[in-house]
Amino acid sequence: MKAKQFYKNFLLLFLVLLASSTLANATTQYLLINLGTAQGFGESTAIGINSAGNTVGSSGDPYDGLSRGFFNQAGGAPSDIPFLPGYFYNWAVGINDNNQVAVDNRVTVDTGYDVSIYDIDTNTSTILGNGLANDINNSGTILGKSGGNITLFSIGGNTVVSGFSSYTFAQGDTLNNNGAFTGYVQGGSYGGTQAFLYSNNTVIEMGTLPNSGRSFGRGLNGLDQVVGSVEFYIVNTLHSKAFFWENGVMSDLGTLDGHDTANATDINNLGQIIGVSGKKSAGLYKPFIYENGTMTALEDLVVNGGGWDISGATAINDAGQITGTGYNNGQSLAILLTPVPNGDIAPHSAPDGSVNAGDLLLLTRMVLGSITYTGDELLRADLNSNATLDSGDIVLLLQLLYTP
Repeated sequence: MKAKQFYKNFLLLFLVLLASSTLANATTQYLLINLGTAQGFGESTAIGINSAGNTVGSSGDPYDGLSRGFFNQAGGAPSDIPFLPGYFYNWAVGINDNNQVAVDNRVTVDTGYDVSIYDIDTNTSTILGNGLANDINNSGTILGKSGGNITLFSIGGNTVVSGFSSYTFAQGDTLNNNGAFTGYVQGGSYGGTQAFLYSNNTVIEMGTLPNSGRSFGRGLNGLDQVVGSVEFYIVNTLHSKAFFWENGVMSDLGTLDGHDTANATDINNLGQIIGVSGKKSAGLYKPFIYENGTMTALEDLVVNGGGWDISGATAINDAGQITGTGYNNGQSLAILLTPVPNGDIAPHSAPDGSVNAGDLLLLTRMVLGSITYTGDELLRADLNSNATLDSGDIVLLLQLLYTP
C-alpha cells in the first residue's frame, strides 16, 4: 500500500516538474452545431440551455403569426413541442436541468397567452394559467407575467410576487435556482426605467451607469450577479452599454474594438458573460463572450464557422455551452456553440483561463481517482473524446504543454 502511494506521489511530482516550464494559452474554441428548426419552418432561434447541454428554441413569430417550439438533446436533431389540445401556436422560453420546458401557448393569433410546463422525458404538458412565461428554474417554477403582475407559475399553484405595487411597470426576465430574479421597473428612487434584482422578498434597485439613462437586467446566475444594458446617446443617437452588477456595484463591460454599443444577455456561475457588441452607424453587430476581463467576438473562436454569420447569443451554461442564432445561406437558424476541450480545469470547479502544471496535476489526480470530476471538467479535459478522463487525456495534455 505504501509503495502504491509512493508511486502516485512520484508520478504527480514528475508531471509537475515536466510541465512547469511551459504554459499554454487556454483561449476557448467552439464547435458550431446547427440545431435546425421546428417541422415545416425555414428559420429558428435558440433560447435556452440546461447543464446537460439540452436546448430549446422556436420557429416563427409568437406575436404575429404561426410559431412552434422545439427541443434538442445534446445538440441532436430537433423535436417539436406538442401543441396543447385546442391550441395551434406555442413558443419555448427556457429549460431546466430536469428537462422541463416553460412554454407560451395561443389558440389563435387573436387570443391571449397561456403558460404551460412541458416535460421532455414524459412527453406531457400541464397548463398553469393565463399569462406569458419568461424563464424556468430547477424547482419547476416559471417566472412570467399575468394580469399585469410579475407571477411565479408552478404545478402547485401560481403566486403574484409582492413588492412591485409602487412601480408603474415591472417586468421579470431571468430566474435563478435560489428564487431570485432580475428584470426592470419604472418608477422608484431613480424615477425612470432601471434594472432590479429581486432576492429574499426584496426589490433591489440598480440605478444606471454614469452619464447613462435607462437600465435593463437581462441575465442572472446563482451568485446573484446580474448583466444587462443601459442606454445613452451619442449625437442624438441611442446606444447601449453592457453592464455587470454585483453587491450594489454596476460596471461597464465595454465593447469589441471599434464598436460603440453593447448589450449583455446572460452570465453563468463561472462569471462568463455573453452578449452582442456593435457599431451602430454601420449596422454591424457581433456576439461576444466576456471572461477574465476580456471581450472576444465569438466568430473568432469558432473552428467550423465557414459559411456562418453568428448573429445572436442568448444563454450560457456552466460548461460554457452557448445558444444563439446564426445566418447560413440566407437562413436565420438556432445554433449551439460547444467548447472544444483544451484542458483548462484548475483550480477544481473554478478554471482560471490558462493551461499549466496545475491543470495537469488536477487531471492526473482525477484519473487516479483521488478527486471526482464534474461534468464541466469532463467537457474541458476529455481531449481524446471518449466520454471519460483517462491516461490518454494525460498524454494529450502533456503534448499540449510540453514544447521542446
